[in-house]
Order: sequence, then structure tokens, then C-alpha cells
Amino acid sequence: MPKKLTDREVYERLHAAGLALGNDDGETVIGDTALKAARKDLAMLQMALVAAEEREERLKPSEPTVPS
Repeated sequence: MPKKLTDREVYERLHAAGLALGNDDGETVIGDTALKAARKDLAMLQMALVAAEEREERLKPSEPTVPS
């Protein structure tokens, strides 16, 4: 059974995938379009993951404070 990744690990893998694509252009219109779309999609997935984490953090019930 494969390991379950934390949100941070998922983010890191998306980031690594983006780095692996690099900044080079594709030689053909088809290749160039695929690279640009992949970079854009990976960036959007990263942003969506961060936004979801932030939203989840805001929605967590705050822990009651104990008077000292």
C-alpha cells in the first residue's frame, strides 16, 4: 500500500514537478502549449492547496483558554 502524503509533501511534489519542467520553450507549438499549460496547472494546484490549508486552519475551532 503506498504511503499517504501530507499536504506539505503534496505541495513539495507539485513544486518539484514544476521545477522539472524548467523554463524552456517547446520546439513545436504543440510541445510549447503543453509545457505552458502544465506549468500553469501546477501553479494553480499549489495555490489551491495552500488556500485550502489556510481555510481549514481558519475553520478549526479555537481551543478554549484556561484562566490562570
